[in-house]
Amino acid sequence: MISNNSSTKGKNNSKKLLLHSLQMYWWLAVICSVVYCFAGPVYTLLKIDSIRRPSNINYLSSATEESLLSQQLERMSDWMNAEGFMMLYFSVVVLSAVIGCVMFFYLQQKRQVNFYHSQPVTRTRLFINQYVVGLLLNLVPFMIMLVLMLLLIAGYGLGTSLNMTAILAHGGMMLLFSLASYSIAVLSGQLAGTALTQIALNGVLHFCVPLAAWLMQLLCNLFLATYSGAFDFVQTALKFSPLCAAVLYIDNIPSAVLMNRTTMSVPPMNMGLVLTQLALIVLLTVLSWFLYQKRASEAAGKALVYRVSEPLLKAYLMFVISIAAGLVFMAVGSKLFFYFAVVVFAILTHMTCEVIIQHDFKAMGKRLPQCAVIVVLILAIVGVLRYDVLGYDMYLPKPEQVERVSLVVDSSENSSWLGYDIDGEISFSHDDGVKQQVHALLEPIVTEKNYRASSFNGSIVVDGSGNYSSVRVYYELKNGKKAARQYRAVPTNALEENYRELYNLSAYREMLYRNVLQTSPETVKEVWVNDVLAEDAKVLLQAYQQDLRERNFEALTKGELARIGWSSGQRDGRWQNNVIYESDKRTAALLTETQLKAEQRGIDYYDYDEILIFRCESTERRMIDEIDRKLFSIETTEDADTMIAETRTESASAKESGELSAKDCIQRLEGLAQLAGRIEGTDAVAAFCRQTNLHSSGGDFVHYDDSHFALLHYVDVYNDGWQIRRLYEDTLPAQYQ
Repeated sequence: MISNNSSTKGKNNSKKLLLHSLQMYWWLAVICSVVYCFAGPVYTLLKIDSIRRPSNINYLSSATEESLLSQQLERMSDWMNAEGFMMLYFSVVVLSAVIGCVMFFYLQQKRQVNFYHSQPVTRTRLFINQYVVGLLLNLVPFMIMLVLMLLLIAGYGLGTSLNMTAILAHGGMMLLFSLASYSIAVLSGQLAGTALTQIALNGVLHFCVPLAAWLMQLLCNLFLATYSGAFDFVQTALKFSPLCAAVLYIDNIPSAVLMNRTTMSVPPMNMGLVLTQLALIVLLTVLSWFLYQKRASEAAGKALVYRVSEPLLKAYLMFVISIAAGLVFMAVGSKLFFYFAVVVFAILTHMTCEVIIQHDFKAMGKRLPQCAVIVVLILAIVGVLRYDVLGYDMYLPKPEQVERVSLVVDSSENSSWLGYDIDGEISFSHDDGVKQQVHALLEPIVTEKNYRASSFNGSIVVDGSGNYSSVRVYYELKNGKKAARQYRAVPTNALEENYRELYNLSAYREMLYRNVLQTSPETVKEVWVNDVLAEDAKVLLQAYQQDLRERNFEALTKGELARIGWSSGQRDGRWQNNVIYESDKRTAALLTETQLKAEQRGIDYYDYDEILIFRCESTERRMIDEIDRKLFSIETTEDADTMIAETRTESASAKESGELSAKDCIQRLEGLAQLAGRIEGTDAVAAFCRQTNLHSSGGDFVHYDDSHFALLHYVDVYNDGWQIRRLYEDTLPAQYQ
């Protein structure tokens, strides 16, 4: 029956009910107090002890008591900005979920639900009573332990590191996440009719949105060739889970906020996160109250109270479990196993749900048409992505539709900062010429599908050269839409001509190198060239910035001259690692004037004592790879073993370890390459390497001399052997041509 008792004897009944409930659930307050004590005061005492310990390195390095206190305050403020509250964030969210379940456990027991509903209190007041009692039992101990934590910091002389505005901001966010978690738990109590299903449903409701979004992202990565993960919808989905949202909030606090202050900084307000939590609190609480009004007392003991929720929950579980199983099976099997696992585990999940819902093992064979419909819908989702029905991979907006665009060819210069601004955000260009040229570059790639197919299809475009590039592009359209694509393994020769036109646009270089060009030389304290500290940091950086503005595509076809990096000299300074080319005349001239050694990082030019220079019989670009395999790969075939054995026999100078002598190399390459020159002696070898820039690395567009290559013999304290090196175009001296 549904209780309609709405009589009351005045406000005293509500107060008595509230006090009775608080007395009945006192043990929850004890548990919360213990947990918050360890998450707050105890955790803080451990950190204070670490900061103030006399053996601490900061104490030993401090010249005065003032500097010691300053270091201690800085470390405490850094810790309090985020890490100091992490345990409290986690504890308050988890305990809220637990208490929300406990406060409405009585709904799952027929005797208790009849007792509660027979009280002279309306259902609305009864719901409010249980809701408020749960909040008080959770939040009062939380507030007490938070205050105690702050008093401990002040009592140890570190109170000046505290910032009440920042503390209130963290406290407000913890309260928000707590209420959202509590609201989800309360809703699970209204939907479930048994304690076990209530607990399980609480977990499902907490993580249903992020989990589904994560699986969809995995499917996109599997089926869509150009899926990049940019503008990630999983990040948005995390906001619908209070625990995930709390972790996301702490993780996204900028490093500039966390460091280099003796007083706590106010964390930035994430309005999207706040509004999502407020929406969850209001909507779920109102829905819980509405369902509580409608819930029949006889519903206690049922797995799910409302039949309308059964197919929805079942469909979600079937999708999540079947897709997860399919991905696991495909990782260890073939494509067929993916479809097999999706269908089988969807059916098994349906059968399990039916058994739980109806409390009968015989029910596993019921509602099979409903199961078939859900399986078809799951396969339809897979099919839409598998065959790209929506045309995701073929998407290419017209230039006039684009508000701004960003395009980066990965590994074109071996720098991770290309295409980002000084704050680490994606850098865009509004220039019409850039938009037109980006479209011209991508159009043949998209229309001809000249990129690697999805991992599910497993095919790759081969251009005959073995040189591939990856292209990342981001759009913000005039209609407000955002889009991103990544074209992997695009043949470099299909990119070069159009990318040359794009790169030579000054507006594109402003976008590509914005991270560098936005750096003010006045803020830079140190500049390094290949790990060597430069003397005049500001002048060198200014010269490099000007060279970047005037650089053209031809620079990318050459090997690197050196690498330049800098730091602000502060704890929040941002390191850089960018390429210097020979065409960067101002920078190269300053390196020469200051006699700064531009040796390649980690390279000792005097580890090499001999160079063999070969002329290839064929100028095909794959010839070098074939030569490399001929020299160094160890085949398991009988013929290969025989060839190696014969080579070792012919050369008395070859060691028992299998090391090749110069004669061995020449003999092995017979028919593939001819010896064009030989250089011996560490000084002569080092001079040749510097002259040809042999030890430098190159990006995707570097031009090599396909008619020649070099073999370098290295000797160190551990071993010796040969290394093959490709020569850059137009660097080989005439006598070796």
